[in-house]
Amino acid sequence: MSAKAGSNDDQAEAQHDTGRRQIVLEAAARCVRRLGVRKVSIEDIAEEASISRRTLYRLYPNRRAIMRSLIFHRLEKIALAIQEMMRKCRTFEDCVVTGSVQTIKIANKDVVYLAIFEDDRTLILDLPHAPDEKKIEPLFLSTWAPIFKRGREEGKIPVHMTDHQLADWLMNIHQMLEWRHDMSEKEQAALMRTFVLPSLKFADSVVDSFGKKAEKGRGVRQGPASL
Repeated sequence: MSAKAGSNDDQAEAQHDTGRRQIVLEAAARCVRRLGVRKVSIEDIAEEASISRRTLYRLYPNRRAIMRSLIFHRLEKIALAIQEMMRKCRTFEDCVVTGSVQTIKIANKDVVYLAIFEDDRTLILDLPHAPDEKKIEPLFLSTWAPIFKRGREEGKIPVHMTDHQLADWLMNIHQMLEWRHDMSEKEQAALMRTFVLPSLKFADSVVDSFGKKAEKGRGVRQGPASL
């Protein structure tokens, strides 16, 4: 077999595996809805996906990897929805407020995401000892980096503030908002305008105390609300 033929076979196999992984994630989501996340087993997912356990373990090393991939897949969908919303925002401030509030709203309506997140919050951490896992922070920045750039250009964010520092700060704000189930969307928006927007403009003092600590712990990021 020629090297070119072998390469084509490898590409075909990789595409086949990608399709199978998607089938597994869809099956896992159905299992979570039907059984509840804690009762879902590898056997349940394999049966729902109509594949063998051996094939499933070739695609994912364990149950945690499936749930991690599923939660990331849900976050990707949320990110796309938020990006579309923010394209319609006229100002930097509106982007930050609307993007943040709508992220929480969409995430809280996703029953599969919420079930997994509430059961094991470590699944939305970017763990430095798991280099093969998709990372949350790059997904967050795929949505927010253009907004940060706009903020710098308009003088709303210090030009020397890095995307990483701003992501750390805003992701933690999102995390707090997600826990505040008692707040309405209007109250969330008011909090963003009253406290968060000014904190971005005068972020030096915040990052001096917060960002340096984040640098030491770089590689550990939290989401969902992180989109």
